[in-house]
Order: sequence, then structure tokens, then C-alpha cells
Amino acid sequence: MNIARCPIVELRQYALQPGRREALITLFDREFVESQEELGMAVLGQFRDLDNRDRFVWLRGFETMPGRAKALASFYSGPAWRAHGAEANATMIDSDNVLLLRPASARSAFPAPGAPRPPAGHTESPTSLVLATIYYRDRPFDDDFLNFFDRQARPALAEAGAGPLAWLQTEYAENTFPVLPVRTGEHAFAWFARFSSAAQAAAAEGRLSRSDLWQEKVLPRLSAMTAKAPDRLRCPDRSVAPALGRRGSQGPLSVRGRSALRPVIPVAGRQSQLIERAPPGLRIVGAGQRSEPVACARYRPLRLPHFTAAQLDV
Repeated sequence: MNIARCPIVELRQYALQPGRREALITLFDREFVESQEELGMAVLGQFRDLDNRDRFVWLRGFETMPGRAKALASFYSGPAWRAHGAEANATMIDSDNVLLLRPASARSAFPAPGAPRPPAGHTESPTSLVLATIYYRDRPFDDDFLNFFDRQARPALAEAGAGPLAWLQTEYAENTFPVLPVRTGEHAFAWFARFSSAAQAAAAEGRLSRSDLWQEKVLPRLSAMTAKAPDRLRCPDRSVAPALGRRGSQGPLSVRGRSALRPVIPVAGRQSQLIERAPPGLRIVGAGQRSEPVACARYRPLRLPHFTAAQLDV
């Protein structure tokens, strides 16, 4: 992966069989992280849904869409999936809730990692949190929205201590590996922020609630430019492996969601058994809801490089 990390990102949310999430987390962490990255993919983060004990969320990155097709075909026909895929599938109900995303600008991709991932079996729990917020609209997010977010929303968030780590939008390219469906006909924009602790995240939220700039200028315009209240995900950062780099936690990750689960599709109804299933540590919350972080089983907090304000263009 190059320094403009992961031009293609999947945000994957899995609905699991009741009580099977920890089994999937253990299996995924042991068998499906390094085996994917050896093929050129990046496992950017794994999360428990803190509101739903039977939901698992993760982020996977790629360099190109053709490279995505090649890497996925190699993985799902390779030894790790052949040996453990049936066991993973047995934990799943639905794995089609997938947003295909790309960086909204040349500087908005996830930064390169600042430290290697801890080995499988690492259990130390970090205190940091990641927050992901997902906006939707009835048309693509155009230059007017992207410029507004970059020039007004992002500096206001940074001033409050919630500066975005990365901001992404829908990738409209054709799905190059159709055995694994992605959501189509939707227009999404997601930004991710990282906090050293739940207290730091709460403090940032408090500053935003008291900010005249945010409350009177930025937030009303964001609301006018989007179709509904944003979805938010909060999750323990240790599930976000160091792959995310450092512009932004074991905690809140506000990523899409739609809060409610998508329609459940039984695994038996799939076109193929080349169906993957999930990693640890995340929570999906509806707009306005709060959640408490839950420790995820393996990844330490994001170890991101130290950027200066100039480097972050804040």
C-alpha cells in the first residue's frame, strides 16, 4: 500500500447468529487478518457493534478495483478461507451490508500506520475511540458539499478536538467481485475521527454543542445539504488496527448504519459459498444516541504518526 492509503475502502457490517460474535472475532483475528494482507489487502479496522451483540463491522482497503477483484478471488479460493470459511459462514446471517467508498480528495484517505500490528493473541485493551459519521443524500456528493466540508466543517471539527482522520464518499465503480455484493443506488459520505479516550470524545462533543460556529453556521448547512440525520458508529479503537494511521480510537466510530438492520438474507440463499464474515469491536448507534466503548479482543489503539497542524491542513 502506498502513502495515500487505500483508494478503495469497504465498510462491512455483518448480522450474526445470536451469541456467535465472539467466536467469529476469535476466528477472524487468528485466521483472516494476515492471510488477507499477504494478498495486498489492508484490514483497516474490526469492531463490535456496541448496540447490537450480534453485529460485527470492519473496514477493508484496496489499491485499485482490478486489484480488489484479484485479491478477493485469491483469498476466497485460497487455503485460509478453504480451511475456515465454513466455520465463519456458520456465524453469519447477512453479510451484504457493505458500502464501497473512496477518499473524497487526494488528502482525505486513511493515513499510513505509525506502528506494526500486534501479533495474533494480543489482548491488551486500548482506551482510545474512533467515531464515524455517515451522511446520505438523493444524489452524489458534489464539489459544493466537498468544499464546504473541507473548508468549513472540518476546521470547525478540528477546533473542537474532533478533527477528521479520513473522509470518504461512495465509489461508483462496478463491483469487480460480484460474489460479495455491495450496496448500490445510494450516495454516502463518511468521516472518521479518533480520540485518545472516551473522556476526550465527550469533551469534543461538548465543545461542538457550545460552538456558535458549529451550531449556527456549519450544522444547519450540513443538514440542508443532506437527506436525513447522519448515522453514527462508535467503537473501541483497538479493533481499528494500526492500519488507520494517525490523523484521528478505541471507541466511537460513526460510520453508516441506518441504525436499523437491513433485511436479513440467509446464507443459504447466496450465489456461492465464497462469502466472508467478520471481525471484532464495534457499535452502531442511531442519530442522537450514545454508546459506551467495549474492549475488542486484539488490536491496540491506533498508532498514528504525529502530524503537525500544517500537515493536516487544518
